[in-house]
Amino acid sequence: MTDWLRDSIDQSWTHPERQMAEDVADLLDELAPAALDPSRSSVTRDEVGLHIVLFHRERGPIVEIDDVGEILVSYGDADDRWAWEYVEQSWLPWEESNPLDGMMRFVRYLLTGRIQLEVRRRPWGVSARSFIVDRAGNRQLFIRGGTVRPYFRWQNEPDRMTFDFTNSA
Repeated sequence: MTDWLRDSIDQSWTHPERQMAEDVADLLDELAPAALDPSRSSVTRDEVGLHIVLFHRERGPIVEIDDVGEILVSYGDADDRWAWEYVEQSWLPWEESNPLDGMMRFVRYLLTGRIQLEVRRRPWGVSARSFIVDRAGNRQLFIRGGTVRPYFRWQNEPDRMTFDFTNSA
């Protein structure tokens, strides 16, 4: 499942880069995500750092993780970025002393469909709210944001998206 990722790990990478790649590989091995497309997923390293892209079999590129603590999720013609430095611990229902551990828990929640993104498009802009969904299905808001830009459609009901890689349906 993760040979494409483990085979890419290079000893010239910094310790945090290697640790993140190994943690993502361990997580993928544990979850065995049926909807992950390993033939299209990738790991690259450039002057900025490490960048891991996980492709969903039906949705295309959907989750991008980098070692500076940013997670980008693509959905349709838009995307949402969670910069770990701005996701305050007080917003999350868990505490982690190590930022990488907290980010990996967030990625776990994301890949198992426990992060829900709610996007509402209005003529004056797009608003997004992110929720963590517990096992009982209860949602807890942990971050909200949006962009101010003209959008030529009024939407009464928000689009709700989850990014479950563990279910291929």
